Amino acid sequence: MTSSRSRLQRSHVLRTAVMVGLLLLTMATVASAQSEVTPEQKIKVAYLYNFIRYVQWPDSTFLDKEAPFVIGILDDDPHSQLLERIAKRKLARGRTIVVRRFTDVNQIRDCHLVFLSDSTKPNEVADVITRTEQQHSLLVCDIVATPNKDAPIQFYYDQDGTIGLKINIAAMERRDLKADAKLLNVASVVRG
Repeated sequence: MTSSRSRLQRSHVLRTAVMVGLLLLTMATVASAQSEVTPEQKIKVAYLYNFIRYVQWPDSTFLDKEAPFVIGILDDDPHSQLLERIAKRKLARGRTIVVRRFTDVNQIRDCHLVFLSDSTKPNEVADVITRTEQQHSLLVCDIVATPNKDAPIQFYYDQDGTIGLKINIAAMERRDLKADAKLLNVASVVRG
C-alpha cells in the first residue's frame, strides 16, 4: 500500500514537472499580455499552443507544407487575444498559426484546433463535437463546459487546485489524431 502511494506521488511529481516545463516554454510570449488577462487564461493559452506542437494530424489535413495551423475560437472568448499574440510570434512544427474567430458555434469549421470556453452550452458542445470529428479537428473544452466523453481534450481542476488535462485516446483516434508521449505524460488519460 505504501509502495503504491509512493509510486503515485512520484508519478504526480514527474507529471507536474513535465507540465511546468512545457508551460514555461510558452509563458514568456503569453506574459507580455495586458494585465486584465488572468493567470488561468495564460496557462490555458500556453496549453493550447503546446497542443498544436505535441499532437500529430494526418498529412491530408493540410493543403500543402506551407498551410498554417488554424485555431478556431468564439469571438467573445477572452483567450482569443492571447492566442492572436502567440500566432504573431510563434510557429508550430514549422507552420504559421492563424486564429479564426467565430461569432457562433454553428460557424466553426475548417480548423485544426477548436477551443470551447466554459460559456458554451452543453448542446452546442455536442454539436461541435460531431461536426469537428469529421474534419480531424482537435477539440478542447474548458473546465466548466459540460463533461463529454467524446471531447478529445478537456481542462479540469486537479485535486490541488491546479489546471489539469483529460485526454480521451478513443476520441483522438476517431479524429485520426495522435498525442505525443510528452503530452500524455502531463494528462489524465481516458480510454473510451
